[in-house]
Amino acid sequence: MNITKLQGKVLMVFSAFSASLGQLMWKLSRSELNLLLISGLFLYGIGFITMTIAFKSDELSKLYPFMSLSYAFATIYSLLILKEPLSPSNILGIILIISGVILLGSDK
Repeated sequence: MNITKLQGKVLMVFSAFSASLGQLMWKLSRSELNLLLISGLFLYGIGFITMTIAFKSDELSKLYPFMSLSYAFATIYSLLILKEPLSPSNILGIILIISGVILLGSDK
């Protein structure tokens, strides 16, 4: 399967999203074998599969930084679902992560 560089980057964002969502499911499962844990494993696996497909589209050094978006997604999940506080340093961290992804993932 041939995919474009843009499609590869979109797949990497999806991979980070699904992997971090899978980890949220693990957290919500309270480490017990239940539907949340199994769903988390499934989502994490989807993230792995989409990442390996994306790696066919471009250089590793341009694609792998997109996985750092999982930290930003996890912070957002923590705020919205777990009701954890969001500090100014969390916001700055998310901004820096997104900036880093843009800089490292650019084709220039």
